[in-house]
Amino acid sequence: EQSAEALRGGKGHLVRTFSEFSFGMNPRARRGLGLLEDQCWRGGAMFAFGNNTVLGGTASVHTNIRGLMTAPTIEIDGKPLMMEGKYTPRLT
Repeated sequence: EQSAEALRGGKGHLVRTFSEFSFGMNPRARRGLGLLEDQCWRGGAMFAFGNNTVLGGTASVHTNIRGLMTAPTIEIDGKPLMMEGKYTPRLT
């Protein structure tokens, strides 16, 4: 209900703020055991939109919408960091 209200209210544009991105590196973490495990299991990545004030941002809204990618491909400056959930050896 708070998320829907935030979208309708004057801060709707802030709910769409890209607020977090992380990729997991913990080989012992398991997917589906809670937010912390989902954020750090090796081979996955998490992103979020909405409130980012905890991380030093300025989007102060009462919602944070998260998504989990289970086999992402992530590139930095055109160089693969992760391909389909598997880490590549180096970025050079």
